[in-house]
Amino acid sequence: MMLSYFRSCITSCLQYIAWDWKKTCCTWGDFLCDDDNKRPVAVKRIELAKQSYADREVALLLKLDDNPHVVRYFCTEKDGQFLYIAIERCAASLDKCFTKENPFDLRGLKPVMLLQQTMIGLKHLHYHNIVHRDVKPHNILLKDHSDSVTVKISDFGMSKQLADGRQSYSMRSGALGTMGWNAPEVLDESRKVNPTSAVDIFSAGCVFYYVLTGGKHPFGEPYRQAGNIVDGKYNLDGLQKDKHEDIVATDLIEQMLSMEPQRRPSAESVLKHPFFWSLKKQLQFFQDVSDRIVKETSDGPIIQQLESGGQEVVRNNWMEHITAVLRKG
Repeated sequence: MMLSYFRSCITSCLQYIAWDWKKTCCTWGDFLCDDDNKRPVAVKRIELAKQSYADREVALLLKLDDNPHVVRYFCTEKDGQFLYIAIERCAASLDKCFTKENPFDLRGLKPVMLLQQTMIGLKHLHYHNIVHRDVKPHNILLKDHSDSVTVKISDFGMSKQLADGRQSYSMRSGALGTMGWNAPEVLDESRKVNPTSAVDIFSAGCVFYYVLTGGKHPFGEPYRQAGNIVDGKYNLDGLQKDKHEDIVATDLIEQMLSMEPQRRPSAESVLKHPFFWSLKKQLQFFQDVSDRIVKETSDGPIIQQLESGGQEVVRNNWMEHITAVLRKG
């Protein structure tokens, strides 16, 4: 790919999309490059003074290139002032789905599938011992295939490659992420906890709620989010308490938003949660459990363990835990 072609693309672009100049001094724009096959790419422009950020991002993109839910890297060029990184062009970021005017069309992609693809990408990062550190709707891109949409995780400028055998990184390595989407152990230095990949799970939990509620945030308005995150004060009232899908989602999100990093599920465990099961699989699970319990005697260990928490679960009346539709019967 010729640098002159990059330059012509950049100068002909009518509008740049400014992106956090304080952190990585870069600019986004969508361009049609690779003249041989007209491959659409996005060009990220970074000042040479920030080349270390670019080199780190490119190295991570190359390492993660074999996953359909991570944005692809194509090539890098530079001139006397800037570095130009060509990556896979996507139609929109996740936050564009929830704008009041002209929201992005997901082409039938259900929220559950969208979140599943996001977690598949995140699982791939964690498998390679990479912590993204800035998971948020703006960094979750949507690739439009005309009849379908694919989710792509992007922007690895703040990501951290953990050394072999390491599960955490030092707070001295910087990169706090974006306010309102970062984990409490990142915001509250008094906790003296070295962050792990669990910071991504916390951020993903916020994204889950954001998607399922049409753009709401579990920690409230922007000016309250940081304080509420540190205090563990989230509100999931945007999910209905008598709707099966929302009850299952609430269970998962509460685990992901745990104040204790070690109590958050891994990306792999998130993907195994019943939230991602089909209704048929959920019903089969209950049938299998029921069949197993029926074979037990009343004084058997399994029955005793189930009954030990019975009062706490049922409380005063088990009918209160049946949805309103069934109660009307």
